[in-house]
Amino acid sequence: MYASLTIRNATSTKAIIDAINNAPIVEGMEGIEFSAEQLAGQYAAQAQIAAGDPVDEQALQAHLDVLKAEGAKFDVSAAIAHGLAFAKAAKEE
Repeated sequence: MYASLTIRNATSTKAIIDAINNAPIVEGMEGIEFSAEQLAGQYAAQAQIAAGDPVDEQALQAHLDVLKAEGAKFDVSAAIAHGLAFAKAAKEE
């Protein structure tokens, strides 16, 4: 599974929300396209992993609620699915 460097390297919530709201974004020489839901899900999973806490639907929902409250536009259910897949792939690395 590919990870967005824009999200991985973001230094503020505003930068994350800007990326999500400007999706789809294309990165890398391969031209990998990331949807708003992929970006939001990756952010939520990364935040949970970085905290050292288990990644589950409720935890992802809490991170996604913050993004929504700050103005990010994405489908929550799809973002949760992407977040769970991202966390699973990260765990297998």
